[in-house]
Amino acid sequence: MKTKVCTKCKKNKRLQNFYKRSARKSRSKYGKPYKKHSDNQEKEEYQQWCKDCFNQKCHNYYLKHKDKYKQRATNWKKLHREEHREQAKKERMRVVTFLGGKCSSPNCKWANDDDSYGCNDPRALQIDHINGDGYKYKNSYKSEIYYILKLIKENPDKVRKKFQLLCANCNWIKRAENHEY
Repeated sequence: MKTKVCTKCKKNKRLQNFYKRSARKSRSKYGKPYKKHSDNQEKEEYQQWCKDCFNQKCHNYYLKHKDKYKQRATNWKKLHREEHREQAKKERMRVVTFLGGKCSSPNCKWANDDDSYGCNDPRALQIDHINGDGYKYKNSYKSEIYYILKLIKENPDKVRKKFQLLCANCNWIKRAENHEY
């Protein structure tokens, strides 16, 4: 079991608790070649700080410069608005497809071209919380689609128990009947 001492917390930890160094440039920013430590070469493949200290440092830096990161994300979205919209449409379609691709209400009167009932037009389908508790999550997540995609990866059965697809008409009828406002 190989170990290394973290220069930040001064604890002796296993090498798996350190991130590996990325490939170094052959020269430093001052034009001088880096020194090579042949006797300690394996330990030099790992960073000086352990993962816990390094992650804490990154988190503190993010908190200190949060506005800068938010501004960068906003600028990116402005520059790549169409890409962002297309990506959001693809992700929404993944969720719609996962949930069956058609209105799950047994009372849906939408007639399809193949003489079946239940709306299958993705423009009219809405993702509905089966128990009507969507208000609890409204401000918890930036985008509910990302939350649902995360749940699909973690626990697909939970998604099917929690969400359903309804066409806009059936969703509004359900809201009115169950007083979900």
